Amino acid sequence: IERNLIVSNSESMTQNISLETKSAVWSYPIGSVAQPKSYKNAVIIGSSNGKIISLNKETGEVLWATNLTLDLSPIMSVFITKSNVILASSSRGQIFMIDPENGKVLSQNLPIGETNGEFFAGYDKSDACISFSQNGFRCFYAKVK
Repeated sequence: IERNLIVSNSESMTQNISLETKSAVWSYPIGSVAQPKSYKNAVIIGSSNGKIISLNKETGEVLWATNLTLDLSPIMSVFITKSNVILASSSRGQIFMIDPENGKVLSQNLPIGETNGEFFAGYDKSDACISFSQNGFRCFYAKVK
């Protein structure tokens, strides 16, 4: 992201590392299973304890944080859709649609089953697709009113 690298691991930390100085610009003490995503001036991470967090790209300051899962299941996937909403999934297959400006949960579903990995760009008119261990491949359309 703009000559920097955002790295994260599920156990401990998310960092913004400058490619020029090869040192940490900032560190945030929560790691992410899902690949961090960029939205405007923010880095969006899905934590290993069921939260989704927006951090200022330049300072690492928390812009907002939202608890998504009551059972603290990890957020396995985070995706910014074509319509600029966040789709996030828990390890149990619960899908959340979130407003990236304030972290408000716009909608969610009941758990579908264990997720296999990250969201990726959707087919046809869908915004994103994800694979589930027992329930196959599903695509999602993020309709914002």
